[in-house]
Amino acid sequence: MAKMTIEDAFAKKFEEFFNGDQFNGVIAVGKDDEITYKQAWGIANPDEEPLKTAAIFNLASVSKQFTALCIMMLCEEEALEYDDPICDYLPEFENAAYQDITIRHLLQHTSGLADYEAIVEEHWEDEDIIVTNDDIVALFAEHEPDLLFKPNKKHDYCNTGYAFLATIVERVSELSFEDFLQERIFQPLDMKHSFGYRLSNGKPPHKKVTGFERDDGDYVENDSSYVDGIIGDGNIFSNVDDLVKYNAALYTDELVSQDTLAEAYTPTELSNGKTYEYGFGWDLFESGEFVSHTGSWLGFRTYYLRDLSTKQVYIALDNSTNEVLYEQVDDVVDSFYG
Repeated sequence: MAKMTIEDAFAKKFEEFFNGDQFNGVIAVGKDDEITYKQAWGIANPDEEPLKTAAIFNLASVSKQFTALCIMMLCEEEALEYDDPICDYLPEFENAAYQDITIRHLLQHTSGLADYEAIVEEHWEDEDIIVTNDDIVALFAEHEPDLLFKPNKKHDYCNTGYAFLATIVERVSELSFEDFLQERIFQPLDMKHSFGYRLSNGKPPHKKVTGFERDDGDYVENDSSYVDGIIGDGNIFSNVDDLVKYNAALYTDELVSQDTLAEAYTPTELSNGKTYEYGFGWDLFESGEFVSHTGSWLGFRTYYLRDLSTKQVYIALDNSTNEVLYEQVDDVVDSFYG
């Protein structure tokens, strides 16, 4: 009898999850640049079009690693430095309480900034108007929300920081964030199904799946919001084929050098000397073998898990408001490898 592989384990468990209405999406396992297993289960949208393995999903917060990578590219080119104050690039904040916040603080979620969703909810008057990155910069400059803590005192996951990072990329490069992604990451890697997209841009460049949720047996759209004019913390789209290509590129110097990338895998050191297992857009594991990131936005749940010791990658993309996706993937990997 043949020994079960990790690919067999994913196939078996996610078939069970799908049959129990606990999963709707695409699973892939890869090693370096080779896909060793991929499978789609379920539907692409509430109209019940069958889901295909090439389907394009909103990566939600898995987008953050790409935003961090853009910053690392600019740092390598000496266009900015991680410890530059953000006010150097966002001069709207010169008179605000954000003088001590650096780019590094944004990357590591140690800025102390309030989450923009709370600020938008308080001050944005018309939900029929889509909120953009420039809008949230303006809102923070105008209302100067208090910091939750002094920069680098603690780690507190913050979408605002990554939205600001995307704006910094735009101002330094003089390209839209979407164009920077295309020119510097997606086109060089032949990631033909990947793109940045804001709802304020109009029609997306490729057809994507629709987020949904189940309601008494019906499928109800759960796909977009008036804050989807914001990019950097989310709103990068891709599929499993492209994400495996990306995994392979991160073991080369094609995008940034390995020395530069090593800092992205370095734990955050807080001002009190304690460390936190988060780098630049990556959740870290104490063993040092794994790096990952999860994503959750409306109907989308995403998980990108890389084993640096074997170059294997495990990808889960779900569009059904699946609240247990991360536990599902971890259960398979933990059970298989112990």
